[in-house]
Amino acid sequence: PETLEAYHTDPDYVSQRVHYTMGTNDFPGDCLPIVRPSAGTMELAAHLGAGLSFSEDTIWYEAIIEDPASWPALSLDTSNKWYERVIRVMQLAVEKADGNIAKLFTLLEENLETTYWWESWVPIVVVIACAEIVDYDPLASMQLMIEFGHDTDSYAQVMGAIYGAIHGKVVWPEDIRTTVNDRMKEQFNQNVDDWMYLINKYKH
Repeated sequence: PETLEAYHTDPDYVSQRVHYTMGTNDFPGDCLPIVRPSAGTMELAAHLGAGLSFSEDTIWYEAIIEDPASWPALSLDTSNKWYERVIRVMQLAVEKADGNIAKLFTLLEENLETTYWWESWVPIVVVIACAEIVDYDPLASMQLMIEFGHDTDSYAQVMGAIYGAIHGKVVWPEDIRTTVNDRMKEQFNQNVDDWMYLINKYKH
């Protein structure tokens, strides 16, 4: 790109850049390949009206709230150009995979050189520690895990599997279970109910 602004925020370029980065980097330990479309690391400030300045490796945001106590209620303007660019990056990423995460992983594996691996003990330790904080309450544990933010979706998956194995699938609300199973059937041709049948069949 001709400008630093375009490097960081041009949807066409950013969508290609993140796809290339995802496909040419190793993701060791508990790291999973995750795309975070943004206009920097604190894009919410830009969405709420803060000015931006660009450098090669970061973006700076201008302070716009002088006195939080007297500042009017914040509101999101969906016509904000930075918000529109983030949405466009997301749309381009989804279009590239036809809205199917399984196809996205196939594209990454077939078209690019990359290595993925996962040290399972890392998320398991985190899951157990998180559960202990809330006295092993399943829903509270999941909520705490999700609130950690960033790359904790992999931990949340492990959390869901462990609690589901201990308490049975009824520990999770029906709408959550249905959504997960529908997506697994649609995108991976897998049925969670079949898994549970096999587990019950061979658990003794």
